[in-house]
Amino acid sequence: MTSETTPNIAPSPPVKPPAEPMIELICCVVCRVQVVMTADRHGVQCPRCHRVYPIEDGIPQMLLESARRPSETATEDAPRFGEST
Repeated sequence: MTSETTPNIAPSPPVKPPAEPMIELICCVVCRVQVVMTADRHGVQCPRCHRVYPIEDGIPQMLLESARRPSETATEDAPRFGEST
C-alpha cells in the first residue's frame, strides 16, 4: 500500500519592484547616469535621455532594446488615423 500525500505549498508572494537602495546602483546604458524609479513603479528612467527601462519580475531590464522613450510610449498608445477609440 502506498499513501500519496501532496506537499503543502504556500502561494508565492506578489512580485515587488526592486528596493530603492538597489536602484541607486543602476545607471542608464546610454548616458551612464543614475536612473530613478518611475511614478508607477513599473520601470526605471534616465533623467538625461528619458529612456524608461521596464521592470520584469522585480528585475530592471537594462537593455537598450527593452528601453522606451516616453514619446514612443505615447505614440504607441495613441489611436491611429481611422481607428475608433
